[in-house]
Amino acid sequence: SWFESRRRLGAIPLKGDHRRGQVLLESSHRMQQRLNISTQVYKDIWQRFIWDSPYYKNSRLLNALPGSWDDLEFAKARSLLELRKSKHRVTSEWLREHGSCMDNMRIAPSTLPQAGRGAFATRFLQKGTVIAPIPLVHLP
Repeated sequence: SWFESRRRLGAIPLKGDHRRGQVLLESSHRMQQRLNISTQVYKDIWQRFIWDSPYYKNSRLLNALPGSWDDLEFAKARSLLELRKSKHRVTSEWLREHGSCMDNMRIAPSTLPQAGRGAFATRFLQKGTVIAPIPLVHLP
């Protein structure tokens, strides 16, 4: 995949890593309950064996797990997927000030022979609408 071929970006979790992370999270929570482990000891286990692990930075699976106690509590109550979604939501005010929403396009294989991948509209856009505020190669 694109992320796997770019090691300089770090160990960015992939789809399967989040699924395995959810299983690990649920297993650790069941273990805490079954063995009646106190919250403080459970925190210490996560700190020592996950967050302080020398493998943490280089492991896609470990990077898929919550990175703080608050995030761990959130993910335990809901799910890793809900945690990831909550981290990536921004307000419309933030978008106006800091960025652009690009949900009006998707990347897919081009319909032009040998063109590779292209950008395609996900909904009707009026003529002259700015699709993305980035330079693209125009193919007439």
